[in-house]
Amino acid sequence: MIRPSAIIPIHTFTPILRSDGKPRPWHCAVLYSQATALGKNCIEFLSSVQGIAVGENTPYKIEPESDFTVPIHADRRNIPSVLIEIRQDLVSDSSGQRRWAAMLAETIAECVQRDA
Repeated sequence: MIRPSAIIPIHTFTPILRSDGKPRPWHCAVLYSQATALGKNCIEFLSSVQGIAVGENTPYKIEPESDFTVPIHADRRNIPSVLIEIRQDLVSDSSGQRRWAAMLAETIAECVQRDA
């Protein structure tokens, strides 16, 4: 069995917080639990992209009681893991999807290598 060098789930979040109607200021967010170095590397890398606001463990946090991928598949097996969230309005069309796919591919390649 090949052991993964990192586990990186990708999710999206709504541009407006439903409970209070306030716009969320982040373009993306990096959520991490035990993989602090990988999380910080990803935040630093994404923050270096002009015009990108990056949240750290926000708008959500990794919670062992309610999350599965990071706590179970990664943290319990000592595999570095971050969950990357992208604001939904930024990936609602094909050009946004291509832009973020390219940016995340570069981020993941660079940050996993740095963390190794």
